[in-house]
Amino acid sequence: MVKGPEPEGHPNREASTALCTTGKGWVVFDGVLGGFYALSGIVAITDPDRWEEETGLNPNGSALVYGGLTAVAVTSALQGRRKVDDCRVAKLQALADARARVQARRAMERVPAPGSGIKRRPGSR
Repeated sequence: MVKGPEPEGHPNREASTALCTTGKGWVVFDGVLGGFYALSGIVAITDPDRWEEETGLNPNGSALVYGGLTAVAVTSALQGRRKVDDCRVAKLQALADARARVQARRAMERVPAPGSGIKRRPGSR
């Protein structure tokens, strides 16, 4: 669900940077889901008789399944966080590059070409 930018030097980096995810909503969702799974696994282990009575499931098997789901959700949250952070950095870099191009273009417009006979205005850069 979370899209990161393409790696540095990739031909589609600029386009992927424009479309990548900067919000951490899905990252938080995965973290909360991982916490829920972990809590469910802990409950299954700490009170196995009640777990089996109320759910009809083997507490050891349930704890194992919830442990696996916890690992998947936490891994997803960490990968999503990395992608979002990479996207934010890429967008800031793209903005800085665009500003540098504009400033360079403006600087070129201010400097008369050598031999053009145009004199600089006093006070111009």
